[in-house]
Amino acid sequence: MSQSRIASEIVLITLGLVVSTGAFAQAVLQSVVVKVHPGKMAEYQKAIGTLQGVMDRVGGGGRVQMWNATLAGTGTGTSLVGVGYPSLSAFAKATTQATADPEWQKTVAGLEETRTMLSQALLVAQDGGGPPAPVASGTVLQGILVEVEADKVEEYVEQVGKLNEIMDRLDTKSSSRVWQATVAGDNTGMIAVGVTHPSLEAYADTMTKINGDSEASDLLEDLEDIRTIVSRSLYVAP
Repeated sequence: MSQSRIASEIVLITLGLVVSTGAFAQAVLQSVVVKVHPGKMAEYQKAIGTLQGVMDRVGGGGRVQMWNATLAGTGTGTSLVGVGYPSLSAFAKATTQATADPEWQKTVAGLEETRTMLSQALLVAQDGGGPPAPVASGTVLQGILVEVEADKVEEYVEQVGKLNEIMDRLDTKSSSRVWQATVAGDNTGMIAVGVTHPSLEAYADTMTKINGDSEASDLLEDLEDIRTIVSRSLYVAP
């Protein structure tokens, strides 16, 4: 799997084939995939914290979340940094102000010593939710990248919503989000679903309950008619 496909997954994670007319009023997610140099993870994480501080200072609502790919095929060992914004206009404002800030410029220049940039993408929320909420260390992100026909995107989002309801009924601690890649190179137009779990134990518990539930099994079987799975990956928040 190409690194550009890994980028589209987040945040997992997560993507439609056409942008809906209301997309630009929805939450957006800037996804950046990097390979951190050996021995440089602590320094890189510190730099990400500095960049978050700049965004807090300049405003715009940008919120950074980092994930490390633990089971992601050829992308295993990469890191994904997602920056969530309440809208495209907020993304534009925050990006313009932050990139003009001297501290931001100095910190970004120093990143060349700690990581290799692999790809970037811009995603738009399709489920009506806001930007991703901050998560605790050890939180697991299950990224599922899929292809959905343009006239089936709305139906697919509704089905993922039903899956959230099933997970609530089963008393899991997991929840799903649906994102659309609007600017992502070859992956523009893909659908990505990101399912967050508080821990690996919670992930295992959710999967066990889903696999043993008849309603969930029927729903997942129905999804076979409207989407094709491209990849599945697991990320863990440091």
